[in-house]
Amino acid sequence: MAFLSHRTATALGLVVVLLAGAGIVISAVQRSDDDTGALAGTSATPAPPAPAPTPASGTPALPAPAEPAPADDAPAVDPAAPGSEADPAPAQPGVELPPPPEAEADEPDLPVSEPLPVLLPGPAPATDAETGAVVAGFPAFIEPAPESTVSSSMVTSEGDRVQAALTASSSETAEKVRAHFDAVFATHHLQPTPVPAVGGSTALAYTRGTESVTVTLTALAGGGTDYSVLANLDATG
Repeated sequence: MAFLSHRTATALGLVVVLLAGAGIVISAVQRSDDDTGALAGTSATPAPPAPAPTPASGTPALPAPAEPAPADDAPAVDPAAPGSEADPAPAQPGVELPPPPEAEADEPDLPVSEPLPVLLPGPAPATDAETGAVVAGFPAFIEPAPESTVSSSMVTSEGDRVQAALTASSSETAEKVRAHFDAVFATHHLQPTPVPAVGGSTALAYTRGTESVTVTLTALAGGGTDYSVLANLDATG
């Protein structure tokens, strides 16, 4: 009997413990339901948005992000970058650029050419001839060579056309006689041109336009030179 009573007391103790535990569980479930209802009520009414934080005084506000620029096929040119069109490249050291061309000055007027000297001024001389001397009316610009002896001279006129001839000899060489006539005729713009000659002679034609003077030189075996002059000129009178 005592043994049953002990077992009964033990069982009753367990029952009491279980009941106490069940009460704790029920109380925890009720609290859980209360918390769930509170959460449900909170979800039903949304909370107002929190105000944006105000930056503290002295702290600059961050700028809004810039919108990206549209892409371009050609890269942008920085005017300040070297080599850009806005900043031409400097000249290479040691290379001097030529100065800008200056305006051409007016060309000076060419000097007026002097008129050619007249070979036979005045009217045509009368036809005449002389032996051993220079005939009257013979062209004055035809000067006999130095150390000369005149054999004969003549002038003939036909209108304004005049022909003058002279034969003489000089103790000078043929080269010196030619040099004499070259110098005399050059002052009258008569230029020499070699022309055919016979008998070992040398002939030169001094011409200017339609007028001419032909000189024939023949060197003498014993020294000296025989020469002849034939002129075709225009009278101006």
